[in-house]
Amino acid sequence: MKRVFLILAVSLVFTMAFASLTGCNQSTPTKPNTPSTPTIKEPEIPTVKEKVFSWNGMTITLPDDFVEVDDHLYSSDKHDVAITCNKTEFTTTGVWKATMPLEEYADWMSVTVMLNAQLSYIPEIVTKDGLVYFYWSIPLGGKQFSYLTVAYKGDDAFWLFSFVCETRLYSNLFDLFIEWAKTVKV
Repeated sequence: MKRVFLILAVSLVFTMAFASLTGCNQSTPTKPNTPSTPTIKEPEIPTVKEKVFSWNGMTITLPDDFVEVDDHLYSSDKHDVAITCNKTEFTTTGVWKATMPLEEYADWMSVTVMLNAQLSYIPEIVTKDGLVYFYWSIPLGGKQFSYLTVAYKGDDAFWLFSFVCETRLYSNLFDLFIEWAKTVKV
C-alpha cells in the first residue's frame, strides 16, 4: 500500500510540476479561449508531368510515364495503355484527296477495321467534343481489348490514333483517352 501511495504522490508532483511549467497553474484569471475560424487548406492537386512525343509531323502530349516503343507506338505500364498512330498522306488521284471530309475518312477507316479485324459490326462514327472517333473491341491472346480510334486531318495527311487497353479497363480510361486525344496536333 505504501508503494502505491508513493507512486501516486510522485505522479502528482510530476503532474503539478509539468502544469506549472506549461502555464496551467496560473492564479490570475486569463482571457477565455475564443473559437477561431478554422483555416481551410485548399487540397493540393498533384501536377502530372507531361512530355511531348512527335513523329512525322504530329505531336501528342502524354503523362511522363509513357515511353516511345517505336516511331508511332507509345505505351504506359502505369496506365496499362498503348497508343498507335498512322499517317495516310493525301493523294492527287485516288481516294485520299485533301478535299475528303474527315468524317468520310473516319467512315472508310471504320469499315477497314471491321474487315481487317473480322468484326461482326461496323463501328459507329461519333463526332463529339471536337473529335471524330469510333470504338471497337477484339479478343487477342485470350483477353478482350478495346480501341478508341480518333481521326484527324492535317495539311498533308489524314491521321488515325488508336488508344488501346483491356476492355475491363476501358470505361475507367475513356475520359483520359479523350483528354489525350485533344492534345494531338497534326
